[in-house]
Amino acid sequence: MVGAGERVSADPILLASYDVTGGGEIALASLPQVQLVLQLSPENSPSQSYRLGTGVFWEDDAVGSIDFAPGMPESFSEFASLATNGIDDEFGVLALFAEGGGGSGGPESWLFAESPDLVGNELENVRLIVHDLQIAQSTQYPEGFEFDYALTYEFYGSPVPGPRTLTCLVMGVSMLKRSRMI
Repeated sequence: MVGAGERVSADPILLASYDVTGGGEIALASLPQVQLVLQLSPENSPSQSYRLGTGVFWEDDAVGSIDFAPGMPESFSEFASLATNGIDDEFGVLALFAEGGGGSGGPESWLFAESPDLVGNELENVRLIVHDLQIAQSTQYPEGFEFDYALTYEFYGSPVPGPRTLTCLVMGVSMLKRSRMI
């Protein structure tokens, strides 16, 4: 029997996805590598944040994907907890270079297209898919670079059974046992 809040063993399902495009210009001394970062910050403490993608560097014309899961990075558990806590916390999509960077964001409900977040689920992994990344010498600034990207973040996990689900499950098992006794 499964208790309230316990995870039912099943393959993770796609809970949500978020497509984003962005870009800009940055002054750098050499051809850059970029870290494409997804950040969550608690609603009541925006200076505290948990990030996926730091330490993973992408170069010009890079395409591919990477999965973030428990242990990679170390803050994944905190990130997953914020993503499923039932509070519309803040997210950001950042392009970070060795000499700076920036990004955009908003409330989690924009990220997940769910309100307020992925509450009622256990987040098991996040996949970053880089569809396109272009980094080129700036046409306006001799020591600068222009960059553009197209990304998708996919969020995989499993529903956490609530008390109502468990009650139905227990009643069904009880009825099966009772019917076998007769």
